[in-house]
This record gives sequence, structure tokens and C-alpha cells, in this order.
Amino acid sequence: MEWLEEIDKELYELGCEENLIYYYQDTGKSLDRERLSNVSERRRELLLEPGLILKVKEAEKHREYLIRRKAELLERLIINANIEYDPVLFEIKNEINERQHQFDFSSIWETLSSSPNRKERRDAYLSQISHLEPIENLFRQFVTQANAISRRLGFSNYIEAKSYIEETDFEEIIDFMNYAIKKTEKIWKEFIEDGKKNIKDTLQPYDIEYLTKQKLQKIGDKQFGQDEIITTLKDTLSLFGLKYSELPISIESHNVPYAGACYPIKVNKDIRLVVGKLRGYDSCKTLFHEFGHAIYYCFCPENSEILIDNHLMREIMADIWKGIAETREWLEKISHLSPDSIENIINNHDLHKALWTRPLIREYLFEIEIFKNEKEKFSDIWNKVTNEILFFTDKTGVYSDWDFEHPLDIKTYVLSTFIVDTIMNSIREKFSYILQKDVFDFLVEKLYKPGNTINYKEKLKSVGYQFRD
Repeated sequence: MEWLEEIDKELYELGCEENLIYYYQDTGKSLDRERLSNVSERRRELLLEPGLILKVKEAEKHREYLIRRKAELLERLIINANIEYDPVLFEIKNEINERQHQFDFSSIWETLSSSPNRKERRDAYLSQISHLEPIENLFRQFVTQANAISRRLGFSNYIEAKSYIEETDFEEIIDFMNYAIKKTEKIWKEFIEDGKKNIKDTLQPYDIEYLTKQKLQKIGDKQFGQDEIITTLKDTLSLFGLKYSELPISIESHNVPYAGACYPIKVNKDIRLVVGKLRGYDSCKTLFHEFGHAIYYCFCPENSEILIDNHLMREIMADIWKGIAETREWLEKISHLSPDSIENIINNHDLHKALWTRPLIREYLFEIEIFKNEKEKFSDIWNKVTNEILFFTDKTGVYSDWDFEHPLDIKTYVLSTFIVDTIMNSIREKFSYILQKDVFDFLVEKLYKPGNTINYKEKLKSVGYQFRD
């Protein structure tokens, strides 16, 4: 169907242009809101063209599977366009994005995680209020508008619409969150009790990052400077039969308000990674995660926006690369860490997983409550969920603003962490040794090349993940 291919190709080109705009913002330029608005408007025109949905419904009955699949996915993109590119919602989101880039989160994060001075940590944490208070009304408008549009489209709220768009099941996600809560509860409770003893006072939200870092300890700073981290990546690629210099991937370090981002400027031809300052083993894993995104864009279907995998599947594929850097094989062959450091990493895997995912679960449940109770005060919801999940009180008025730029996406980082553990075990059973070309070829064939022609659940089953009953 020629019309379907034409729409797909133009959507792809618009996506590439949008990625370039955000890439420029991450490299220090101002966000080009006019250009971004033009991309948004053209996408809306394309996806909301009168009569298109009827053509899509007809194509969903086509005898060829690929046409049916593309039509099904296009219908979800049409629903998404009604919400994501609503002019009011789009402007709110871009305003939030710009303000996030203008605020110095990196120095706050550094203080919270590294300063032994509790007053310094407290002041850094509370300084976020000056960022949150002026834009809380924007957050409120975002939630109200997203819910209102979703209801007009026939969904009960934005949560239900989002689940439909990304082909996930909300009840399954909640079930998985409950599973993750149960699996991490003992470790997290012990962490909180130890924290209270160390602080010798009532535990406060500005203590958590510092206590987390102290608990995990800084591993491999000397071995993992920026140059060393990139060298370990290149050495890993060589074991998979790849040369970094032959891949269309570039890596840049900039002052960004998050660990890193991947921008496919042109799939298979120009993929750019932007990361913050690289230092230590955790930064190494961050780079491997972002590189996992990049390597996917080297092999996924060309010139197609429709066949790009959903966010959850993309994060799982990226986390597989982080998982590689957590294997004993990789640590012993590539990392140059001491045997004691390697044993420390292996033995603390479950601890690290719990300390990483538990706060993310808090954020996801915070979002859920916001979209279900859009008139309730955000800081009250944040404190309620913090008490339930993290077992301490947060009445500071500071909550996560990331969730308003990427609504309901935080869940994917929890799911991918647990799912990848299972996948890595399955790959090891199949190949016995992770660091070999056959493993990379397996990932390309099963995960990257099919793109979203195959539903993410089927793809995960093909690499050994078994969904729980």
C-alpha cells in the first residue's frame, strides 16, 4: 500500500528532524521551539488527516501480515498524535523541557550523592523548590489536558490511553510493580534501618542519595575515567566482532540534566550519544546503556517510524548492554578491576537493583495517583507514596519533575531491570559464554532487525524471557 509507505517515510523524516533539534539543545544551543512546532504541526496534519483512520481500519484486514501490522501500529500513532501533539499540551511540554535544561540539576545531584555535610545536602535538595514552584501550574495543566483529551478519545484517562498506544497492559504493569516491591522490600528496609543508624536522626529525603552511594561504595574510579570507559566499550565491541570506528555512532560529553541520551539522526547512518561527565563504574554502565540504544538504531528497519519498537522494548534492549557490563565474564576480561572489586560487584547485584528500582517505583506510583486524582496536591501524593514505598516521610514539597516531560515512562526502567536479569541468564544457558560474536548476532536477529513487526512480548519470549502467570 503506497499511501502507508509514504506516511511511514515522512513520519520517519520528521522524527529524525525532531531528534536533531533536541540533540542541538543537549549540546548547548537554545531549544528551537519554532522549528519543533513546525515538525509537530506537520505530524499532526499527517496523522489526523480526515479519512485516514478509515483507510487504516481497512488496511488492518489486509492479507499481508506486514501491512496489517503497520496499520495496527499506525492507528496507535494516530491516537498518540491526538494527545502528544495537541497544541496546548505540546507547548506545555516544551516549556517544561526548557526550564529543566536551565536548572542546574547536575551540581545538586553531585552534592546530594557526595557531600558528607548534611546541611549542604539539605540546602541543595530544597533549592529545587525554586524550580518547581513557578512551574507547578504547568504540571497541573499538563495532567488535566492529557486526561481531558484521552477521555474525548474514549479512554477513562491518560493512563488507559498510554497503555493502548504502547501495547502494554496496565494491570500487568501494576502486577509487575507489586512483584518488584516484594522482591526488593527486605533489602530496602535493611537499607533504611542502617541509614537511620548512620544519620543518628530522623531520616530525610536529602539523605537517600548519599546513603546509597556510601552503601554501594564508589568502585573503579581510577580504572574508569572517561577515556578508560570508552576504551572498555571499544574492547567489548571487538569481542562481538565489531569495530567502533566502523559504526555510525558518535559519543559526546556535555552538561546535561540527566545521565545520557541517544539521538538517531538517521537510522543506520548517524546516531549520536550525549552523556554527562563519565567517571566510575556506574558511568561505564550508563554509557553501555545508551550505546545499547545506539546499536539498536544501527540494525532496526530503515526509513520507518512505525516499526520503531515501543519505549519499554527499547529500554530492555539498552539494558542488555548494561547487563553485559555486569557479568563476571566482562568484569574479569575487560574491566581491569581487582578480584575483590569484581566479587563486590557480583555479590551486591541484588542490593544495587533494589536501591535503583525502589525509588523509580515510587515515581511511577506517584504518576499513577496524579492522573487518577488530578486535583490533589502533588507534594501530598509524593509524600504518601514515599511513606508507602520508601518508608520515610518527605514533606519538603520537592517531587520529581522528570515525570511530566516523559509521562508514565519511568516504569520501563523498573521492568527492564528485572527482565534483563532473566534474559542474561537465558543467553548464558544458550551460549555458555556472553562475550562472543554469536551472542551479538543472536541479539541482532531476534531483537534489532525485526523492529516492531513483532510484538515486544513475543520478542522477549524469543530470547528466553518467560512472562509470569
